[in-house]
Amino acid sequence: MDDLIRRVQAFADREGLWSAGDRVLAAVSGGADSVALAWILHHLARAKHAQLAGLVHLHHHIRGEAADADAAFVTALAERLGVPVHVGHADVPALARQARVSLEVAGRQARLAHFEDVRRAAEATVVAVAHTRSDQAETILLRLTRGAG
Repeated sequence: MDDLIRRVQAFADREGLWSAGDRVLAAVSGGADSVALAWILHHLARAKHAQLAGLVHLHHHIRGEAADADAAFVTALAERLGVPVHVGHADVPALARQARVSLEVAGRQARLAHFEDVRRAAEATVVAVAHTRSDQAETILLRLTRGAG
């Protein structure tokens, strides 16, 4: 685990993602990648590489009890890490119908809006999101926002 934490910090340093004084908010869905990110940021905060401002989660109201369980899990994880948790709710199916977009697009828009609202309220510098190499949509969005091809 120590090697992974060092690699994440080296990547963050190289890419200018955050610095020691930054307050980082971790976006956590409850999946393995975002939970790992939360733990890594917790360890980096303990080593004074950044401050973990808390966890942020959006309940999309798509998956019923499974989504309720995800929100409860993220809340328990934040408690275990000793950081605040910010769980928001969005009726993504209704948003998708209103905007005439897919559930994925409506969910992404709702997540980004919630993350930004919480980032401001928590006075966080950045919101860290985790994704796997197979999460192509997120990879493309990240590259577009950073100006890379």
